[in-house]
Amino acid sequence: LPPDWPPPTRVTFEDKSQPQPYIKTRSWSNGETGHSTTQEFKSSGNMTLTATNAHGQSDSATSKVIISRVINRLPCPPAGGGG
Repeated sequence: LPPDWPPPTRVTFEDKSQPQPYIKTRSWSNGETGHSTTQEFKSSGNMTLTATNAHGQSDSATSKVIISRVINRLPCPPAGGGG
């Protein structure tokens, strides 16, 4: 199989916390912290987002992430392969 097989699978989450202008930081369970409103996850597990406002008040939301692949065909080896 090619070295990049199977192809990468990922899930992107978007923070829809309101009101947006008052959110100072976001902490994602994959260790990313900052102002990014989106985060990409490449493996299954629980995803948690904690949004914190300028007054230090925070709230969290958790979602279970299940990433799976359905492989209908395997890539064919190159013609005239090894011998």
